[in-house]
Amino acid sequence: MDTNSAVTILKDFSVLGDLDKYALKKLCDVSPLVQLNKEELLFKEGDPGETMYIVLEGTLEVFTNNKLIAQRGCYSMVGEMGLINSQPRSANIKAITPSCLLEISKESFKTFIAPNPGVVLEIMKTLSERSRSDLNILDQSVSDLQKSQENFEDIVKSVSDIIIRISPDEIITYVNSSINILGYMPEDVIGKSIRAFLDEENKKETLEKLITQRIGLRATKDLEVWFKVNEGFLFPGGFKKLLFLVDSTGLWDVSNDIVKQTSTEKICLGCQLIAREITLRKKAEDAVFENAIWLEELVNTRTKELEESKKEAIEAKETAEKANMAKSNFLTNMSHELRTPMNSILGFSQIMKKEAKQKNDTDYIYSLDQVLKSGYHLLDLINEVLDLSKVESGNLEFSIEAVNISELLNEILDLLKPIAEEKKIQLTKLTIDPNTHVKADKIYLKQVLINLFSNALKYNQENGKVTARCSLEKNDKVLIEISDTGRGIPEDKFHGVFIPFDRLGLESGEIEGTGIGLAITKRLVELMQGSIYFESIVGEGTSFFVELEASKEKSTSTKQTTNIPSSTETQLNVDEQIILYIEDNEANIELVRRILGFKKNVLYLFAETAKEGIQLAYDRQPHLILMDINLPDMGGCEAFEKLQESEKTKNIPVLALSADAMSKDIKNAINLGFKDYITKPIDVPLFIDLIDRYL
Repeated sequence: MDTNSAVTILKDFSVLGDLDKYALKKLCDVSPLVQLNKEELLFKEGDPGETMYIVLEGTLEVFTNNKLIAQRGCYSMVGEMGLINSQPRSANIKAITPSCLLEISKESFKTFIAPNPGVVLEIMKTLSERSRSDLNILDQSVSDLQKSQENFEDIVKSVSDIIIRISPDEIITYVNSSINILGYMPEDVIGKSIRAFLDEENKKETLEKLITQRIGLRATKDLEVWFKVNEGFLFPGGFKKLLFLVDSTGLWDVSNDIVKQTSTEKICLGCQLIAREITLRKKAEDAVFENAIWLEELVNTRTKELEESKKEAIEAKETAEKANMAKSNFLTNMSHELRTPMNSILGFSQIMKKEAKQKNDTDYIYSLDQVLKSGYHLLDLINEVLDLSKVESGNLEFSIEAVNISELLNEILDLLKPIAEEKKIQLTKLTIDPNTHVKADKIYLKQVLINLFSNALKYNQENGKVTARCSLEKNDKVLIEISDTGRGIPEDKFHGVFIPFDRLGLESGEIEGTGIGLAITKRLVELMQGSIYFESIVGEGTSFFVELEASKEKSTSTKQTTNIPSSTETQLNVDEQIILYIEDNEANIELVRRILGFKKNVLYLFAETAKEGIQLAYDRQPHLILMDINLPDMGGCEAFEKLQESEKTKNIPVLALSADAMSKDIKNAINLGFKDYITKPIDVPLFIDLIDRYL
């Protein structure tokens, strides 16, 4: 980047908007350009501070004590405090992308920027607003804030613009001493309506534009307004009214950043006018007012606002943290409390149906099918509402790793094969390179693909097909396609596919659903830096496409072969398999006993506390252990670690069986060494298949 490019960029920098072309060009000529590579430091905490910088391109991070404070992008200022007090830098700044900055010295600032009061005020406003959003910066002491504000006075001495603050009901609540240009003292106008000081011509139209709630680039700028001169005051030239160029900006009790953190509504406090007299310039007179009035009252007000904003920001931060923690705990508890009774309802219903089939009791089977259908619909609703709440609250932790697509699709197809067979739908995976990997969170990617497959099965037709494809694109992306031969989506319904609770006109149809799944799917894909889209033809079917970044790294398999110690084999019947279930809920213990009753040569043991279960595992050395995560005396994860400490039990496969379905709980268990994680309610056929896999 060269000087001309810097000038071009800074012309669009609103803070320097009042700087004329000559001053802007000279500023860029004398100020060096600083190029930073990715991860390169601009300066460190404690470095001498004598300059400020304007970011021309790229993005930087501001951090201290290894904690991120904020990010600065194009048109941001950094290091400006170096122009105020020359004290050491208070934070570290590094580039997170290749960046270019304009370095402005104290001398250059005084020469080209300080003489322009409009630019100085914009810098003050930007610094004030940014200080409100950077919560950690607000941790500095009140005395430091006051000292910085006092030092800033040395830069803004020549400001002569009128500063007026107006309440929502048009009453003037503050004006600086520059109002004397109209022949008034501040006490003459404070408490009165702004209408009393506007020229009668076009007053209504002027007020509509002047009294604004807009902020930032959308604020009212460069509005020409005629103000009345005080009667009896002799203005040079004998003018009875003066023309001003006015900028009007909305004032709020908190910034947008604070609103986002606290989810509260902000309150409009009115607006602030910055008015520059341009009558003489309009009349082609050369004389300009000199002897600008210091804005001491404005500086004092700013200091008070910063003190108040510091207190508000700290309180808002604490409130937001408590709210986030409470919401996270609520979701975890709700997931557990809702799944526990559903485990008994669906589990025992499946067993009763299996027993009814053996007796060929068709009426009883039909009744149980209705119970199961309603139960699974309720379970889907519970899962999707909780998932949507987690996504919208941001209570998701992602672990991006290399995921083998072929292996993951095989795992999902095995899981859904019984459902496809029941619906007489052909489930197919076309040939996929076994070395194809993507960068994703494996658990959330599995949830995404299961949801797409489930929809393809749900909305398909009898003897239909569901096909999975995967290809490596030229842009180092992997494209996963899930296609079905179902009814298709009408084009006029395309807009609602990813909108929560929009079932695309099927609300009263025979197929049950909530309309939440695809909204969650889209958000999860986007959080993994991917994209999702679809194609559909009515009567032919629908294809969903998930595009993720390819990974050159390969995943490492966590599967281990379980070897039963030889000493156990000598003590037990060679055909008998021991399964130990550690669980404190009697209904769950009975449910698993009933399920395992369908298997031959299985000896079922159970323990209601972790300590009893560990001792029983030492004594009997079962072939498989089922472990609840929430036990009364010891957590299931802690109990697992104790089993791993013993030579007798460390090689016994352990499956987690819990109502805790939060992704972080599943990840923790799998990372700890559990062979698998089964969430309640239990799907009996899948549960039996999983038991067979480890026996």
